[in-house]
Amino acid sequence: MDKNHPSFGSRHIWFLFSVGNKSDRLGFVITEAGNRDAIYTLEEILEQHDGSVNDNCNIVAVFRDAGSIGIRNQEIATYVKYVDFLLDYVNPSYIMSDISIVECMGKSLSKEDRDYARAKMGSITPAVADDDDEDDSWEVFNEQKPVKNEPMEDTKDYHVLTGALESLGFKKPIIKKFVTKLGNRIGKEPIQSLIKEAVRGFTQC
Repeated sequence: MDKNHPSFGSRHIWFLFSVGNKSDRLGFVITEAGNRDAIYTLEEILEQHDGSVNDNCNIVAVFRDAGSIGIRNQEIATYVKYVDFLLDYVNPSYIMSDISIVECMGKSLSKEDRDYARAKMGSITPAVADDDDEDDSWEVFNEQKPVKNEPMEDTKDYHVLTGALESLGFKKPIIKKFVTKLGNRIGKEPIQSLIKEAVRGFTQC
């Protein structure tokens, strides 16, 4: 984030969004970014996408270092937890299009947030292997047909995919096995679909 940005140096920010299009306004949601990485994540998305997090959710107001904000009418403005806001409101492609956003999003989430996100994405018991874990249970991916072309580790999609999975708390060895078996599907299929496939596969082992 540029030093001249109004949010630079802020430690806590409330973001108020309108939901719905101009002719059919459904209401407002408010979320809070409680650390600098969360602030960067949302501010960078907003800056890159003209103040929106999806086609029908646009920024209305930003309250920087304002402490608590009372919401008297939940039917007008609904509070949404930061991690839920990322999962339910932010267009996944807005996150996955920029590796710096992926990395900051990962750093912005606590362990509890990561566990919750995996559960919400379809996990029941998060399966996280140690770096030196040689357990062959991850060979569930052997059911896929082998590919001739392995993924290029210097491509943007490769780094975005692995970065997103690391941000969810999965360790590098199981991520490496997964992306190796994906091969040249990386770069051809939507990143968010591959992430969901990984989460389902990791937790079904």
